[in-house]
Amino acid sequence: MIFFLSVDISQFPQNMLKDFLLYAKGYATPEIEEKFDSDFERDVYERMKERGYKLFPQYPACGYRIDLALFLDNLRIGIECDGWQHYDKSGNLNIDDIERQEVLERAGWKILRIPSTKYWKNPVACINELIEEIERIVKEHKKEENILEKENEKENL
Repeated sequence: MIFFLSVDISQFPQNMLKDFLLYAKGYATPEIEEKFDSDFERDVYERMKERGYKLFPQYPACGYRIDLALFLDNLRIGIECDGWQHYDKSGNLNIDDIERQEVLERAGWKILRIPSTKYWKNPVACINELIEEIERIVKEHKKEENILEKENEKENL
């Protein structure tokens, strides 16, 4: 695809079109200050940073803000640090958060959630689980890319 834009992408409103243009440009990321909504987000950020991951806090996407965004191997992974207010009395995720996640996933994001109640009981174990899930997503993505490459090679024969 070739895009001809009369204005800089930064001047577009926050929506799926802007996200797509940033994606098409090569995952360009806006300059983001390290601002956090909670100590929970900051703690996850710092622990992931210590493990070699570059995260973008409060990353704008689809009219929302993702707590921590991670860009790996042409993947957009959002890490949501969910406090108690994101769950109902039964422990189920609130409908607003479910709908928000669905919008982000339709736009190509992989969303991972960390409940604060679980995190604060054992932060190290939660970070390890998070990294395992990230590695699984990357591995699955590479597998899908390889399948597509083979299909394209067959079509070109």
